[in-house]
Formats: sequence, C-alpha cells, structure tokens
Amino acid sequence: MVSMRDIAADAGVSVGIVSRIFNQDPTLKVTQATRQRVLVAAQKLGYRYQARRGQKDVKKNKSHPWYIAVITSYEQRHEVSDPYFLALRNGLDENAQAQHIHLDYLFTLQSAQKPWSALSRYDAVILIGTFADELLATISTYNKHLVVIDDHRELPNYDVVHNDFDYQTTHLLEHLYQQGHRKIAFIGVKNPVYDADGQVTAWVTNERHGAYQRWMEHQGLADPAYCEILTTWEIQAVITSGQKLMALPTPPTAIITNSDPIAIILYNMLQENGWQIPAQVSVVSFDDIEYSRFLMPKLTTIRPATRMMGQMALRLLSEQINDHRQPGLTVEVASQLIKRNSVCDLTNLKGE
Repeated sequence: MVSMRDIAADAGVSVGIVSRIFNQDPTLKVTQATRQRVLVAAQKLGYRYQARRGQKDVKKNKSHPWYIAVITSYEQRHEVSDPYFLALRNGLDENAQAQHIHLDYLFTLQSAQKPWSALSRYDAVILIGTFADELLATISTYNKHLVVIDDHRELPNYDVVHNDFDYQTTHLLEHLYQQGHRKIAFIGVKNPVYDADGQVTAWVTNERHGAYQRWMEHQGLADPAYCEILTTWEIQAVITSGQKLMALPTPPTAIITNSDPIAIILYNMLQENGWQIPAQVSVVSFDDIEYSRFLMPKLTTIRPATRMMGQMALRLLSEQINDHRQPGLTVEVASQLIKRNSVCDLTNLKGE
C-alpha cells in the first residue's frame, strides 16, 4: 500500500508537508509548484487518503444505502439567482431519493470551512461545476469514486455528465436561419474555473459561445460586433451589452442569450427602449425556467434534461463501485428546443 512516506520521497519533501497538504492546513506555507508536485506524485503512485481513526464511518455495506458527498463550485445563492443550478440539484435529489441514496451537500468552494478529509468516509463524491485540474487531483486522493456534473472541458480521467448545449446552440442557429435571420448576435458569459479556496484561477470559453462562433464562421456570417461576452451576468452588464448591440448601425435581427435570466433582463431593456419582440428583434435562450413561459411574448428556449443528468451521474457511480469500472466516461444528455413566440419569421415578411 502506498504511504505518505512514499509520496514524500517521490516529491522530495517531508512526510509532514505531505500530510498538511492533504489535510488542507491553512497555516502551511509552500509554493504552488511544491503543492502540485505532491499531488502529481500521489496520483502517479495511486495513493488514496484514509480517514483517521475515531472519525465517524459513513460507508455502509452492500445491504445499506450509499452515502454520497456533493460539492458545488458556485455559491448557494446562485441556486436562487440562476434556477438552472437549482434544477440540477432537484434532479439529483429526485433520483437519489428514488434509489434510497443519501446525498450530503457537504460544502461549496466558497464555504469558510471545507473538511476535505471527510470525503474519504463517503461511498462516492459528486462535483457540480468547474473545478481546477489541481483540485480534481486533490479530491481524487480522498475518494476515487468521482463524477463531475456540468463541466464541458475534456476530463479524460474522470466520469463527466453534461448537457448538449453545444449541439443545441447550433440547433437554435439553424432555427433562426430557417426563419430568415442572418444578423444574429450572442450575449454570453465565460465559465470560471475555481480552486480549493473558491477563487477563479482561469476563464474558459462557454460551450454555447464556442458553438456560436464556429457556426457563424462556417456560414460566413461572423461579426465580432455581434458578440458580447461577459464575466458576470449582473443586470447592468447585460443591459450595457444589449444597448451596444441595438446601437449598431445595423442592429441584429435576433439575439441568443446564454441563459433565461439574461434573456429576462434583455427583454426588459428592449421593451423599455421601444424595441418590439419579435417584430424588430427575436430573442432565444437556454434553461426553460418557469418564468420564461410567462414572458410577453413567451420565450423560445432550450430545456435541459436536468433529471436525466442526475440519473446518469448516479448510474456512472454505480458502475464505478459495483462493476469496478475505471472512470473516464463522458455522457452528454440531450436537451429539447421549446419553440414559443419570441422568434419572428422574416421569410414571411419578405414575401419568400
């Protein structure tokens, strides 16, 4: 069995430093390079953290239900401000209850206290959001049964479940194109990547933005002026982006937004400034939150299969635990285009 002493020898540090890194000692002062060297050594040697004696054992035998820890990269308030995250959690909860699985929402990356070592006492761990590579490596030393939900990066060493928003962006663009739209704008956000302290270490291109760029370039319609990428979807940032688009010499005839909350802000801005939806500008989005069907006009949007995402996450963990399958599968769950009244058919207006 690999020990901390083996890792210390491989990484060229003391056993004490290895122990303090695994226990997330906040008083430890080592360079990022040293910390990374220890984690790489642990992964290479196949080390698994073991809980200290005296800690409550959460694991059960096969005749008892599983206990799964859940960690999110976003703050809990985001479940209120962005209902997509709440839908993900509800979908996971529903499936867990149906299978008599206990979920423990242990902490978020923004929590003041993060008991990392407790992860070793669970049957598995579910991560929701975008975690830095180094942090994923750290978590895997505590518990090898991991699944990541809602991360669209390439993660070959982990099981991942995400929606098909990349494909659905193309689906939306094709729908708009068939309705005669050529000047199509996009308002989106970058995806933050978080470290163990809940700090953003990098920004990655959102899959919807990437799909939009590829499709527009392929069609010969790409125009940087029609693309607004934010690092936050706070109200004023969305309003400013929408105003910039509509002030262009040739305003867009359609706008794709990253999420329904962004679309709602955009609706208010457009209507307050006298723009008619969809007669002057069509708006489409993602998430299909409940409020989107009560907008005037009702919003065309992509409905993610959040319940299925939860079901697939638990299925992947079952394969890891019961079938001893090694992680490394990515499951893309199909969403659905919900057509409502927020898209204008320009071909009829042109008499085509």
